[in-house]
Amino acid sequence: MCRKETWFLLVLFHLNVEGNAQLIGEEKKYVFLEQAVLERVRPAVLEMMDNLETRIGRLEEENRRILSELKSIKDAKSSSGEAMNGCPIQSNCAVSGLECPRFYMDPTTLYSAALSRDKLTLSNRQLENTYDWPTGTDPTRVYQGVTGSRPITNSQKMYFETDIFYQIEEKLTATNLVFEVAFATENAIGESYYVGKQKEAWSVNAHNNGSTQGVTLFFKSNGGSIKYSERLSDATSGTEKNLTLGFFLNIIDKSITVFDIKKSKTIYTFTEVDRLAGLWPVFGVYQARKTYVRIRLNTQRDIISAPCGLF
Repeated sequence: MCRKETWFLLVLFHLNVEGNAQLIGEEKKYVFLEQAVLERVRPAVLEMMDNLETRIGRLEEENRRILSELKSIKDAKSSSGEAMNGCPIQSNCAVSGLECPRFYMDPTTLYSAALSRDKLTLSNRQLENTYDWPTGTDPTRVYQGVTGSRPITNSQKMYFETDIFYQIEEKLTATNLVFEVAFATENAIGESYYVGKQKEAWSVNAHNNGSTQGVTLFFKSNGGSIKYSERLSDATSGTEKNLTLGFFLNIIDKSITVFDIKKSKTIYTFTEVDRLAGLWPVFGVYQARKTYVRIRLNTQRDIISAPCGLF
């Protein structure tokens, strides 16, 4: 062994002896106590580490099992014909390229109505689930309702639904308007409190009809001409009505088809809608002094089943 190594070992030995010599009285006692405690807890710590490793292994195995089940569910939905675009369709649905896009009612366009916190329910009165949204900042928008959060695009076959409820508390007179679901350009939306009489607008609206003495559903096309009408209910106090309207917009055919979902029937189809792309969905509720009106927007997974047979 070389002299440097021998010298180094001697120094270490000296430090060890001298260091221990410095530990006298209480100090040495505490060192021995700490060593004893460490020796006693060491087996418990090692056992805890083994248990943790076992539990981690089990959790990893459970995670792999859950991921496998989720993949199986996803594959089952795909094989059953449910589209990835959110449309709950049946395996025999013949509508190619159908979309049920997720959109909502845009609170920045809200005027003279109440909108729920989730931005999917419009009412002519404040309710428990409505939210105090700030009034729209555009003074030119006098539409008594709200605009959808997205316009119709150039390549869509689009479908959504609206659950509509109204209760008449005071008999309607004249042509009291109750509700409207329509598709219109920005210009048409800014012209009036409803778009049923405007150009560049296709409207489904309900109001009291003096000739039939009842609330009637009217279909008005691009300028206000009535294309079709259908009586919904009486216009007397105490009358209530629930209905679900489905809307199928086909850019290729330039058409808008409206369904009565509860009756499983087609009500009417607007044809030659020459500028369907770029139109905005709009929703209006009226007559807060005489009626309570509520419109609920259903899109994507909110739709129970797309009515493929009606398409």
